[in-house]
Amino acid sequence: MIIDRTSRLLAAAATAAGAVAWIVFLREDLILTHYDAKAHLVVARRVIDNITPGWQQIGAVWLPLPHLIQLFPTQVDVFYRTGAFGSMVSVACFGITAYAAARLAIAITGSTVAAATAVLLLVINPNLLYLQATPMTEPLLLAVSFLAVLWLYEWVVSNAEHVPRRLGWVLFAAAWTRYEAWLVVASALVAAIYALWRRGVPTRVLVRHAWRLGIWPAAAVAIFVVNSWITVGSWFVAGGFYVPDPTYAGLVLKTAIAVWWGTHQMSGYVVEIVALAVAAIFAGRALVRAADAPLLIPIALLAPAILPFYAFVSGHPFRIRYMIPLVAACAFFSGAGVGLARSRRAQGLLAAVFAGALAI
Repeated sequence: MIIDRTSRLLAAAATAAGAVAWIVFLREDLILTHYDAKAHLVVARRVIDNITPGWQQIGAVWLPLPHLIQLFPTQVDVFYRTGAFGSMVSVACFGITAYAAARLAIAITGSTVAAATAVLLLVINPNLLYLQATPMTEPLLLAVSFLAVLWLYEWVVSNAEHVPRRLGWVLFAAAWTRYEAWLVVASALVAAIYALWRRGVPTRVLVRHAWRLGIWPAAAVAIFVVNSWITVGSWFVAGGFYVPDPTYAGLVLKTAIAVWWGTHQMSGYVVEIVALAVAAIFAGRALVRAADAPLLIPIALLAPAILPFYAFVSGHPFRIRYMIPLVAACAFFSGAGVGLARSRRAQGLLAAVFAGALAI
């Protein structure tokens, strides 16, 4: 009960901060500054408001859930021209992300200070605050990714036989939001099956759980690729929508450094380094002790690093926005790291250091 109450209060605070940020950016006329913010509104609107309307207008490059959510609201001119409904969805998703991060931090460390620190690092990050004020797709990605990891972790720890329906639906939703979620879901499911195996679950039960969990995102991906084939004649569109940039093409080490650089530019050196250290501690504990095996599941939040790395090394132009999922993950792991301290005084001191390092 304390875990849920604390998480809800922190989520409410994050939502309030997000709403205030939206008002500030709206007054500065910055909500639709990014071309993708406008493009997502256009994609949603054209399904109905078009000389050739139809579900095929959703297309095959972007995943469909963000546009389906805005399908009818964008038919209202005020929502279409201002992106207000999309911004409201993003602000709500920011609150959901904060709730999941806080609840997961408490579940792992038992520390409400850790939960508060994780949410604080989300809320005071200007990059996250701006993005959650826009009708972009990253806020929805963070919400479904964090929820999927939280619910999967809680399900594994509870040793429940039945797979909750809400867990299946959030896995489906994640697979329909952004490609980064495919990496999160796949990594989290593998980690969950590993944790169950380490806890002595029989092989036949593992297979059954893997099927019951995996069928949801698999179905989402299958529907998407079929729609892609029907719409553009290709199962999966991996290129042709950007001008190739040779800056990182084929350069593995340089690309890895670029992903590292982009992440710390938006989260700060201290938060990023601490986050990676805490993730390494979780991984070590998960591999050494069977009881700690579920700690491998939250590390899936770092899996989105694979996507920008692959994109840039393949010639995609550098986009610092692609590191946003890593920025949110760093906020969570740094917050969770506070909970590893033994005393409340040490936890409070660490929280102040992390917040100060981000604010500088």
